[in-house]
Amino acid sequence: LLLVTHANTLVTVATLEPLPSDPMFATMSEKYQKQRYAAPLSTSLHAEIQHVLNTSQHGTAYHEGLSHLRRKLSENKVELAELYKDLQNSRGFSEDCERSILHQLICMLIQITSGSDPKASYEAACCLGELGPANLTTLGLKPETSASSTQPLDVFLECVVRHLYLCLFDSDVAVIQAASDALYSLFNSFHHQLTNMLTEEQSELFYPFVSSAKKQKKLVSVNERELEDLMSMFCPDEVFSHRQWVIRIMSAILHSAQLGYLTPVCNFKEDFCNELFPMAIDLVLSTLKKRSCTDLFIDQINEFFARHANTDSSVEVYGSRDSVCTMLKVVHVVRKYTEQQRKINYLSISRAAIFCSAYFTAVMYGELWASEYNSDRGDLDV
Repeated sequence: LLLVTHANTLVTVATLEPLPSDPMFATMSEKYQKQRYAAPLSTSLHAEIQHVLNTSQHGTAYHEGLSHLRRKLSENKVELAELYKDLQNSRGFSEDCERSILHQLICMLIQITSGSDPKASYEAACCLGELGPANLTTLGLKPETSASSTQPLDVFLECVVRHLYLCLFDSDVAVIQAASDALYSLFNSFHHQLTNMLTEEQSELFYPFVSSAKKQKKLVSVNERELEDLMSMFCPDEVFSHRQWVIRIMSAILHSAQLGYLTPVCNFKEDFCNELFPMAIDLVLSTLKKRSCTDLFIDQINEFFARHANTDSSVEVYGSRDSVCTMLKVVHVVRKYTEQQRKINYLSISRAAIFCSAYFTAVMYGELWASEYNSDRGDLDV
């Protein structure tokens, strides 16, 4: 109703993605088009690409906007050629990628193609096809950013906020409710950290979930007893699917860290659970900073991959590629904490990496095992 009656006064209308082509949206679409293309040069291909980049959030976009972009790319080949020509005139250094609209678009489209929305993935692939093969002057599409100084809590919160934002636009009302409740609790607990982390645009978006009361900076507190009790969940004797296994452990870890309000979202969104899993363990270990806690995880890691080596059943989590890949990420986190007393069995982990087709990871852990083996024997090589 607002879009139809107040389209000329609502400047934010022009920042929206294109509406679906369904006849029921015809009137709204007409108002949107009028407002969207009111500004000079707004119909150029450069403006269309910039609009998609501005409206996408965290490398995601809806298929309507991508379908519209695909048509524009197809209809404006001459202007596309000019954009490529401008790119060729740049220095070609990797830092230029951040300023190149084509590089930004390609990076976003590649990320969308591996996303969970099949319609958006298809449209993103079609857009890449319209862009066609071209010399982008550099092998580095996106400059690497250093994460060595990033605190585990910041990484954890960034992941949570990113997924909760997407959940707010889910088609399932229960998911939206769970995400809303989680955001209220999250900002109530970590208002200080989130305020310093969010961009101005994100701060405006999440404004309804921020309490007006001034909050003190809060740190994560982990219940060590609960953490010890959940360790047996990593290597269950019962048969669980990967979804059941990862949600079960994740929920227990969140409750041990007083973050149980995220559990309902985990129950709905397996991808959220999978991505957050190693980050939650990293957060717990960084909070406790005790060798005994790290050793608890190492015991479960060694046991899990030992069972993996001895199973031929794809029904159990030990034979599930998703579960094994998840545990490989846990290994990467745990091995950062060098104060552990127990040793990680890198040989079994290297074999598991081959099972997941992670061949470079397999080589790395194989080298680590050989190095430890040589060190224990006092030999120069294996």
